[in-house]
Amino acid sequence: MNRWHKLALGLILILSGICFGQTPAQFTLQVQNSGTPVYTRSSFAALDLTGGCSGTVSGGALQITCSGGAANPGGSPNQIEYNVAGTSFGGFTMSGDCTIVVATGVITCTKSNNVAFASGAFATAYTLPAATSSTLGGVKPDGTSILNTGGAISVTPTSIGLSATSPITISAPGVIACSTCNTSSATVSSVSVTTANGVSGSVATSTTTPAITLTLGAITPSSVTISSKCAANSSSGTVACGTAPSGSFSCDTSTSAGTCVIDTSAVAAGSAIWVQPDASLGSLLSVTCNTTADTGLTAPRLSARSAGSSFTINVGTFTTHPMCFSYGVN
Repeated sequence: MNRWHKLALGLILILSGICFGQTPAQFTLQVQNSGTPVYTRSSFAALDLTGGCSGTVSGGALQITCSGGAANPGGSPNQIEYNVAGTSFGGFTMSGDCTIVVATGVITCTKSNNVAFASGAFATAYTLPAATSSTLGGVKPDGTSILNTGGAISVTPTSIGLSATSPITISAPGVIACSTCNTSSATVSSVSVTTANGVSGSVATSTTTPAITLTLGAITPSSVTISSKCAANSSSGTVACGTAPSGSFSCDTSTSAGTCVIDTSAVAAGSAIWVQPDASLGSLLSVTCNTTADTGLTAPRLSARSAGSSFTINVGTFTTHPMCFSYGVN
């Protein structure tokens, strides 16, 4: 029998001696065949123990002891291991909102803050409910009056309607007008007076039945419009002055000892009207004014008025040239 085939009969590792630190340990390998040594080899190796480990030899056996850490995994089977203050290992099982399959590392979450997710919460497509006064939902731009450009929603100036008979017009951003809105049931929440152009005021019970008191100071109008003055001559006893509240006119000789009508819409039922003969108006009226007074007049000069239309004067006797007058309607 070949001696190397006999190795299975006995392999003995003899620790003849071991030292720690700077002195190397000696190892002896001896192969025996039926108790008879057949091969022996000795060698030396340096064994340095660091990192909190120490070793001893007892009865030919080497014992190494290390402090710190843990020799075995922490926790129980299929738990997640973690470091406990650097001195040992512990284990925990994931629970609550999520669970884990430790063999694959797959984490599954079915709720948030212990509230289960709604059905289809992570579906690929989700449709918002229509927004109402009590439901938070979505609004779909129509692409015409309401636009979505790059995620920014804008309203274009156009006409929208509360109903077919009461359209609201947006003429510019922030400018809204209603041309045919029904205001018969409208209410006023508050009334106030703004001081302007010398007019001020106060409002009592402004939110219920307002009582407005105005105070007039020095009037400072923002603009003044002066009405045109009349400068006209009569034709068949009628002078056309349009809307002019004042001016000059002449009555031709056909009105002698009769009446002359001055048409002007400035006349009102309560107007104060004055008429004054004036022989200096010839250049303005392009006539030669009579320089003598009409005679024989026994009735008042102003004889009649028609609100919004005209006033009539009595004229005495005169000849040759027309009678010229200045007038005013207040």
